Amino acid sequence: VEPLNAEQCAPNLPYFVSRSANNELPIYTLRKRGGNLKMTRIKKIDGDRHILRDELKSLLKNSDCVVNSVTGHIMIKGHHKPQVEKFLRERMF
Repeated sequence: VEPLNAEQCAPNLPYFVSRSANNELPIYTLRKRGGNLKMTRIKKIDGDRHILRDELKSLLKNSDCVVNSVTGHIMIKGHHKPQVEKFLRERMF
């Protein structure tokens, strides 16, 4: 068995985002408080979630980004699914 090309391999990062059962990135948009609070949730994160959170904070400059210590999900204030999806696809996830 031959190893994959470098273009097909995920980079060596301290975190990994798994795909959902439908082979999609696990990025979800939520509406709370009657639709007034918009949030983006990232699930299925393995490794160091805090490094991913810090990188997303630098990408989304004015957004509140926190790691839920119970579920391990990253919650971002606002709907940022396109930006987060582009960010993860650039990192070969």
